Amino acid sequence: MAPQWVVLSRSPCISRESPEGCGEPSEGCGISLELYAPPRTSQLVVFRSLVDRVVLAADPFGILLLSGSCNTDPPASPSYDLWDAVLPDSLSHIPAPERPANDTGVAGLVVVRGRSGHDHIMVAELSVCDTAATLRCFSTETAKWMHKNLRSSLIKCHWCSAYALSYKGRLWWVDLLQGLLACDPFADNPELHFVPLPGCYRLSLRDKEEGRRKGLSDDRCVSLSCGKLRLVVMNRRTRIKLWTLADYEAGKWSLDFDIPIDIIWAHQSYLDTRLPMERPKLAFVHPSNAHVVYFFLEHQLFAVDLQTKVTEAASNGRDDGGHVLAWELPPCLRIASSGPSPTEEWRSTFDFDSVADSFRGAYGHAFADMEFHCLSNMALAYLNRKKTEDNKFKLSDRLFLQIFLEDNIELKKYAHLNFYADTGSKKVLVFAEFYTDSVCDEERNEWALSSCKTLTRNYNGNALVQMFMHIIMHRNS
Repeated sequence: MAPQWVVLSRSPCISRESPEGCGEPSEGCGISLELYAPPRTSQLVVFRSLVDRVVLAADPFGILLLSGSCNTDPPASPSYDLWDAVLPDSLSHIPAPERPANDTGVAGLVVVRGRSGHDHIMVAELSVCDTAATLRCFSTETAKWMHKNLRSSLIKCHWCSAYALSYKGRLWWVDLLQGLLACDPFADNPELHFVPLPGCYRLSLRDKEEGRRKGLSDDRCVSLSCGKLRLVVMNRRTRIKLWTLADYEAGKWSLDFDIPIDIIWAHQSYLDTRLPMERPKLAFVHPSNAHVVYFFLEHQLFAVDLQTKVTEAASNGRDDGGHVLAWELPPCLRIASSGPSPTEEWRSTFDFDSVADSFRGAYGHAFADMEFHCLSNMALAYLNRKKTEDNKFKLSDRLFLQIFLEDNIELKKYAHLNFYADTGSKKVLVFAEFYTDSVCDEERNEWALSSCKTLTRNYNGNALVQMFMHIIMHRNS
């Protein structure tokens, strides 16, 4: 199967046709692609004169944004290049805009396709200083830079953009310690929209900022997957948490997965990779499979399905997620690649995933065995408080566990648990609800049981519907 997307290295490699001392190609712009199915890394191939370029962004329409001076020391004022992978000879240079000294900003790319197939391309830099921000925009329509002053009163601490993503016609600048700043660079009077990270990840102390930023990109990443922004965090106790920006206007995140990495390590699929049981570095979320996350460890790039706990594929790569990006290819580039994708081969044997995705969308995700065991024991202890030893309920069949965060007034975490319990002569369906004030990664979850109800095996449909309605109303109240 031809790849729908690739893992693209941000650093180009030199063309084999570029001999020593040859600065410019004899014809064309000297750029091509070597595409491979994931997890193998694809490469941008250039002549020596272009080898200092870095890929900042890659758009699904095939447009790549290159920066010409990110690797210089000391850093220079960066200029940019736009390259259309569909039209390989289409390299166009964008001169550096006027900027204050030591202010380079972080650039992103937005591409809007018109009805005639003509692309309107916007490159935008954002610089944030205290409560003021500057947006520098270059449009292919005008071939000029425009400078726009913005207010950023919601930013209370020093903003440091790691990179920018294109989503919903806006650019989203990511600060891995604070949140996201969104802006429509096409607007005549653009406004900044601040989306904070979930409360337990936000910066709280100014004097510890530098220490908290060190190595942050190894443990956090924001990616675009299945049309939504996803946040992945590995905390100090090495749990992998995946959040979805469920409502970007309101800044609401939903917690989809909270998995101890020990469960990943213990799975036979991980053991088969022969990778050590060591803390990996985050790379990105699969662009079309929102429960698959890519990691780096010992120069190998590998994928883990957080839903099934299966390590899907491993391939030699770089040891830093910042050196690669996930690029969804335009249709004309989705050609046969060099060798099959281990990930795609594995996925083809799991057609039932679409059914599982629907179930998950309605009732939440199955979480770690450890968490389920702990909460089910609390529910069973409540049910058995007045029972004799030979008549106590025991766990019979697991159903599902859903955990979510609510921060409308006071930050709390809630859990809904469902399972079958059996006494030997009687089987019941258990609905249990829990809450905790411990929402930060460094805090131990001290769950409290808020309600626990049962239905017997001869329940009618209306009773079950009423029970589910009670859960939904309780969650939304």
